[in-house]
Amino acid sequence: MDINDDAMMAARIDSWRKATDDLESLVGPRPAPTPFFVALRRHAKLKPRLAARTLSKEPHQNSEPVSDSPLELDLLEIGVQLRDGRLSVGELTELAAERLCDVHQRTNAIEQLDIEGARIRVSEIEAQRKAMGTTPNSPLWGVPMAHKSLTYRDSFPSACGSHLGDLLQPQPTATTLKALERAGSINLGQLHMTELAFDPTGVNACIGDCRNPWQSDYIPGGSSSGSAVAVATRCVFGALGSDTAGSIRIPSALCGVTGLKPTYGQVSRHGTMPLSGSHDHIGPLARTARDCALIFHEIAGPDTNDPTTAFVPSAPLPMPALAALDGVHVGVPMRFFRDGLDAQIRKCLDESLKVFERAGAMVKEVPDFPYEEINALSSMMIRVEAGAAHQRALAAHPVRYSVELAGWLQQAGGVPAMLYEKAHHLRGELLKQYLTTVMKDVHVLHVPVMRLPTPSLEEARQNGTAADQVRIELTRLTRPFSYFGLPALSLPCGYAKTSAGDELPTAFQLIGHPFDDARLLGIGAFYQRVTDWHKHRPPLFSGRDDLGRPTPRGDQ
Repeated sequence: MDINDDAMMAARIDSWRKATDDLESLVGPRPAPTPFFVALRRHAKLKPRLAARTLSKEPHQNSEPVSDSPLELDLLEIGVQLRDGRLSVGELTELAAERLCDVHQRTNAIEQLDIEGARIRVSEIEAQRKAMGTTPNSPLWGVPMAHKSLTYRDSFPSACGSHLGDLLQPQPTATTLKALERAGSINLGQLHMTELAFDPTGVNACIGDCRNPWQSDYIPGGSSSGSAVAVATRCVFGALGSDTAGSIRIPSALCGVTGLKPTYGQVSRHGTMPLSGSHDHIGPLARTARDCALIFHEIAGPDTNDPTTAFVPSAPLPMPALAALDGVHVGVPMRFFRDGLDAQIRKCLDESLKVFERAGAMVKEVPDFPYEEINALSSMMIRVEAGAAHQRALAAHPVRYSVELAGWLQQAGGVPAMLYEKAHHLRGELLKQYLTTVMKDVHVLHVPVMRLPTPSLEEARQNGTAADQVRIELTRLTRPFSYFGLPALSLPCGYAKTSAGDELPTAFQLIGHPFDDARLLGIGAFYQRVTDWHKHRPPLFSGRDDLGRPTPRGDQ
């Protein structure tokens, strides 16, 4: 590092030390603080009851597909057609692969396609059905999916968006992929991610940048970039992503899809590339909250191969089908999440809150919390854990890392060990305080995913301080809930124009109590039953301009 880098790192350490001191004064002197896992799991038994009317069956969503293609149906609808035999698994898989290739040409959404493997899988499940004499009663049976490339498959090496493919092998097949395979889904391959999952923009110096399918000059968000693009363009019916500081919710928001970061420990991380063991979450991106719930049901649960999975009573499904939101208390944190909020996004958020109020929910302001300091501790922990994981590979193969990422990782060794340990020890106490103050009297929090309209690729490709600011802004409102391990659901709620006049999606996130993921999904599904933002899709197949880019969004 040069002198400027040393000075910048020293300033960061000072800021982290101050944040740690401030938070220590908040929780008080406790020589034996509550461990994070204990605080998270203990509260699972204390979460407030949801007094809402329910239906025995969720009303059908009157979605109007924009074409006759079966790819326009949602996951539940396509599953019914496959099981009824109105559509063959092979035909649907070929349609999905063809569209995914087309989308990739304009967005760079794929890392590795596995069409032959998918065809073999189609033959296998068709043979199984024939032998059984009936179709398995799984909503994912025969459904084409594709996943972020950090979900390993032992027969299909992954480079995780980097030049380290050979160093990352061999790896066991991810527990989540095995679960989806047991459910009968078809895996079309590995989707784009930012280099080793370090970047929230979608920019990748190793394999090329991923582009937003709504307007190709803008970022799709990251690091689960390809997952969001593939779902948004109706190539696949769902995709796995990972979220360490917002990497499911940010691309979901910027691409107009639904994304769930489950409670920490609800989904196994075995067989997935680690970034930060204390913060990593695996979860689904899909077209609707209901679709996310169907995928979540298959992948959630304890795993002896992942000791961080939670052996606590929790029911991923059935997701409640809410007829109204009477008795639901929605908390709205104001200062941190509303300061500097773009006026267009504020309007979208306010309109979404009116939907909740009209449905009978009680919307109320909740106390503030030191989120800036929480973000500082989270950033430090992720940096140290990632730096430790890559220390030997970086020393042996420095040229295989991008210049920016190599510099970022090298700084991790300068963080004092005691500072890192304090951030760990404070986590349980801070979570306990958060749940008993901010979330004490509410079932969910309602906050934006981002304060500003979508950045352009040009802004994200900058170096130095300017690039840092883009990335800090992207994770500012999502990072606290990764630190706390709370479930978070990103839901599209409108559009915001950039300074260039381009309209791109925006979203809000609902934050739930620990292990209350199913209830969170139920509230999200209700919102989507009475609104139609999730039915809008990018204009990639509506027309292109002379340069091959998508034309501006028309009325949907």
